[in-house]
Amino acid sequence: THPPRVLVLESAFTSIGALAWRRGLPGFLLGSDYDTLARLPALATPLFLAHGTSDRVVPFDMGEALRDARAGSTFIAIEGVDHILSTQDRRLSEPLAGFLAHHGLLQR
Repeated sequence: THPPRVLVLESAFTSIGALAWRRGLPGFLLGSDYDTLARLPALATPLFLAHGTSDRVVPFDMGEALRDARAGSTFIAIEGVDHILSTQDRRLSEPLAGFLAHHGLLQR
């Protein structure tokens, strides 16, 4: 009933069906598509996206597609990083902290 103040997505897929299809799997068998791409444009919440450019699980271009679906979103491409992003990595933690502080969720 209450929308989130911000939304933070890390290494997110456009939809699980699209991800399955890229792996040669029949996505329609999954039961739910978890269609992130379809839901983002309707969400007015500030959006922070981070994606490693060398992600072997969720392709980097899916992160770019999510960014493109939401004008004004904050998108951080972390060069050479695979699927698991670490908050210990300053390339993620510093922009994320700035985003959260900008939206009143973190004091710097």
